[in-house]
Amino acid sequence: MAAPLSLYRIHGDLVFFSGHVPTLPDTGAVPLAFEDQARASLSNLEASLKQAGSAPEKVLSVTAFIAAREDIPTFNELYTQMFSEPFPARAVLVAGLPNASYRIEIQAVAHL
Repeated sequence: MAAPLSLYRIHGDLVFFSGHVPTLPDTGAVPLAFEDQARASLSNLEASLKQAGSAPEKVLSVTAFIAAREDIPTFNELYTQMFSEPFPARAVLVAGLPNASYRIEIQAVAHL
């Protein structure tokens, strides 16, 4: 059963995005390497931003859940390829994720 959630919800001019996981949209597969998972999660978030009528430069806040502390520098590098100054407010948490194959999940708030 799929999780009971919406990819995003709009309230006024704000868009609240659920956690975006590292599944590949064409196959549903989950890459093994953290870098590939981070790219997939960021790409999935970017697609949802576009679908909601927003864009990376309109993101106000990001929360990233990462399974291993040592992957944070790689995430930072990829993050700066999607977001630029002024960067969104951000929190990065080292946490267990609901699917053992996921090494990252990214949640965001943006405006329209």
